[in-house]
Amino acid sequence: MFNLFKYFWHCFLLLNIFISFSIHAADWKIDGNLNQMFGYDDNFRLAKNSQGTFEYFLTPQVNFKRNDADWNISGSGSYGVRQYTYSLYDNEPQNYFINTDYKTAHTIWGLNAGYNKVLTNSIASTDTGNFLTSSTRITETLNPTFTYLLNSNDSINLSGSYLSSNYTSGSGLINNTTQLATLNWKRVWTEKLTHNLSGSYSRSDFNSSFQRITETYSANLGILYKITQHWDINSVIGERFTQQNAVENLSSSSSSSGWVANIRLNHEDKQSSEYALLSRSVNPSGLGVLTQQTNFNIGYNYKYSDRWSASITGGYSMIDTLGQSSASGSIYANRTYLTFQPTINWKMQRDIDIGLTFIYRQQDYNYTAMSKALMLTFNYNWSGLNISR
Repeated sequence: MFNLFKYFWHCFLLLNIFISFSIHAADWKIDGNLNQMFGYDDNFRLAKNSQGTFEYFLTPQVNFKRNDADWNISGSGSYGVRQYTYSLYDNEPQNYFINTDYKTAHTIWGLNAGYNKVLTNSIASTDTGNFLTSSTRITETLNPTFTYLLNSNDSINLSGSYLSSNYTSGSGLINNTTQLATLNWKRVWTEKLTHNLSGSYSRSDFNSSFQRITETYSANLGILYKITQHWDINSVIGERFTQQNAVENLSSSSSSSGWVANIRLNHEDKQSSEYALLSRSVNPSGLGVLTQQTNFNIGYNYKYSDRWSASITGGYSMIDTLGQSSASGSIYANRTYLTFQPTINWKMQRDIDIGLTFIYRQQDYNYTAMSKALMLTFNYNWSGLNISR
């Protein structure tokens, strides 16, 4: 499957390069940024016995975009360095993404693909809950989409998705793949009100000593409503049904159902912006099972002047495993994760930002662990180049 993915990826890149040089009326933009972060975390592994470390992150990123009347393409690439006092956790995260769409009078064809390599420790809050591991996770994604415009107000969208997650050999974590298909009807009622009605099917395969297959069906209703000039709400809520089977042990089959949602309330004016988000979804995990994740997030940003601004973000997550015993002491035990992050930013120059961030994290899993970190960030934004044909 990996070789097949690379084949389609290379063909896709060559096709886009060919088209880009064959169509002349296009505008290109290339820009980027260089982000550096340095600080100290008193328990970066969220271990029972705290271990502190100094951390240094360097992440250069390049972005490109091509705009045309009927064909657009954009993408980004980054290759960074992360270093710790304990060199066991040193790593080089990578992230590459490309997105393209082609428009006709009544259709929009889209395709995006991505590659991400990251230390599993850094995404444990949404994956395994295991912050002690020094393993690496590589994810590859491929997402084709097709939209048909029925009229000025109605459109039908069909999308697919393939996602592969692979962990370092010997880490004890389980590789998995997920395929997803979604059919959506969108209608614009007024300038203030839009709704979406969708149904989806997903299948996740876990490649452990015995193969586990999960299938999830869901139906969702989405509403985007602009309450006032400064307030809007974007909500999706629905119901899902999940069936899990172990191929070599059919007696271990199980099923579950529940609600899914993504409800976000936004406010924005000249000086400040706020949001509150409630979400629930099911996702494949490196533990070899699906997890149900219920999240509540809030954020606030205030601009004091052209140079000074401050922000506060926070989140609380409840993560439950599906189809496994959640007894305390088990890797499948239910867990909660809390984070709180105030930041103050100073725009030193037009392209240079400096920030100071305090980060508090707490996880209640098989034991309670917390960490406190203070990080200084330096970000250089390269305004880039604009090329018109």
